[in-house]
Amino acid sequence: MGLKLENLFSWSKSRHEKFVSCERAYFYHYYLSWGGWEREAPPRVGRLYALKKLTNRYAWAGTVVHEAIRESLLKWLSSQPVHTEELIERMRNRMRQEFVASRSGLLKKSKAKAPFGGLVEHENQVEVSAEEWRDNWQTVETALRHFMDSAWPRRLQGCEPQQVLEADSKDFDSAYFILDGIRVFAMPDVAFVDKSGGVHIVDWKTGSPGETNVEQVVGYALFVEARHGLPALGTHVSLVYLNRQEEVALTIDEVAIEKFRAFFKASTAAMQAKLLDVGSNTALGESYFEKTEVRGRCVLCPFWKACEAGVLEGQQAS
Repeated sequence: MGLKLENLFSWSKSRHEKFVSCERAYFYHYYLSWGGWEREAPPRVGRLYALKKLTNRYAWAGTVVHEAIRESLLKWLSSQPVHTEELIERMRNRMRQEFVASRSGLLKKSKAKAPFGGLVEHENQVEVSAEEWRDNWQTVETALRHFMDSAWPRRLQGCEPQQVLEADSKDFDSAYFILDGIRVFAMPDVAFVDKSGGVHIVDWKTGSPGETNVEQVVGYALFVEARHGLPALGTHVSLVYLNRQEEVALTIDEVAIEKFRAFFKASTAAMQAKLLDVGSNTALGESYFEKTEVRGRCVLCPFWKACEAGVLEGQQAS
């Protein structure tokens, strides 16, 4: 019999963004759905656990781009070629298959664990035109073409395997470091050391520039420092906005690190203020987690129906 999993408190950029976007959705995702994979889980808990695996079309596009880049990098490190048109065609076919599976409802019936759990738009019956779906694919294709046409493929192909520290690892459970006693999860798209010993971190984005993107890459530098013993101070960072064909380069200095620490401290304090007991990561009741006032974003939330109904399958909300 395996050990029972503990719902330990941790921090990540995505967790922070869920919290500030909608506390109620945050509560469902990190607390009320916990244990939903268990056979004896209450119906509401099991349903919320299934819903948390959904993604919206924008995040889906970003995931496909990142996985295509990761796959390309791993091929280059093993001296295998990557052909732009073949890569794009495979990603197109993948998204077509996932779209059909999501729309048909087959993913709801499957008990198997899978990286793709379906689309929020189908679950919430959001009207999305064929043109909008095509635009979503175009985001992916444009991002991949810009990536393949940029200087990064040539630079990364020039790296020896031992120079690459991180390559968007899929082992999320071990991708963290400890800061102020809290596990901070971080998964750099790629981190490598150049021939002069300088550390470089590259983060590819399909969205728009934002302040938390800078905080995120500072966290990546601290992660590399903790895991590989290479100082975060002086790390060279590139934020590459693929669909805008823009790149922001910065070097991590003491000011950036202190700013991240202050950001992290304020973020964790706000989250932990919603806990009944910090040591056991026990949350206060559902009513303590406010719903977002920006109602327009609700239809793209996986928990929209659960939140609006208040109850699921006859179970009273706690």
